[in-house]
Amino acid sequence: MTNEELNELASNKIGSKLQLLLREDTHDYSNWGISAETVKDMIESHRREVKVWSYIFQLIEKDNKL
Repeated sequence: MTNEELNELASNKIGSKLQLLLREDTHDYSNWGISAETVKDMIESHRREVKVWSYIFQLIEKDNKL
C-alpha cells in the first residue's frame, strides 16, 4: 500500500467517524433517566470528541496536500 492510498483510507475513515459524531443527537441523553449533571458531562464529552476527531481530520487533510 502506498502512502497516498494510506492517506486516502485514513481520511475516509476519519471523515466517516466525524459524520457519525455530528449526526448523534445529544438531546436524547436527557431521556435516559440519568441526572442532569451526568447529561451535561456526556454532552461535554461528545463535544470534546468532535473537536479531537476534527483536528485529526485536519492533520490528515494537510498531509494529503503535501
